[in-house]
Amino acid sequence: AKFAMPSLSDSPPKKVSKESLDIVVQAAANQLNFAVSKLQDAIVWKDAASSTWVIVTLSMMRRFASWISVSAILFMVVNAIFVLPYVLASNKDHIDKHVGPHLQKATAFKDKILLKVPKYTDVVKVE
Repeated sequence: AKFAMPSLSDSPPKKVSKESLDIVVQAAANQLNFAVSKLQDAIVWKDAASSTWVIVTLSMMRRFASWISVSAILFMVVNAIFVLPYVLASNKDHIDKHVGPHLQKATAFKDKILLKVPKYTDVVKVE
């Protein structure tokens, strides 16, 4: 890395601010708490519908796991690689009609976020 970016080896690593680290840790903890609470609700039958769904899904997976081999899954994945482009091309109008507005919103959001990130050439002056 010294030859690719000499300034990286000359300066000490930048420290992450405590505020930004607190935000990331808090978000991760919230997501983990949500997942654990949903799992706990399913395990202790707090919500009968989700518990039943989990039991049925696990039972079906247990029954079908012995019939499905890794080579069969690999075969289906390889076939899907060749079939999906044709299906997407044949249904392009339908996909654009339903997914297009969401893609435009996502692209606009991405562009708005990227405008806030400074370019490398704006921050570092080449001498």
